[in-house]
Amino acid sequence: MTAYDQPDNLVTLIDSSVARFSSNPFFGVRKPSGGYEWMTYRDAGRRIDNLRAGLSLLGVGRGDAVGIIADHRA
Repeated sequence: MTAYDQPDNLVTLIDSSVARFSSNPFFGVRKPSGGYEWMTYRDAGRRIDNLRAGLSLLGVGRGDAVGIIADHRA
């Protein structure tokens, strides 16, 4: 079995990355006019927090499995 250093799960990875790199660019989306529009770690963290809240309102709790099928985009 392989031992991993922290973070060892996606929740901890995202939370620690947002805390460390909040103002750094995270996702770039190509604009139709050319160039990219960047989302920071902070912006992505807010979106993730909103998703967490929405899932919680639907009754999803700790230990529940959730699958998301989506196009490749921010």
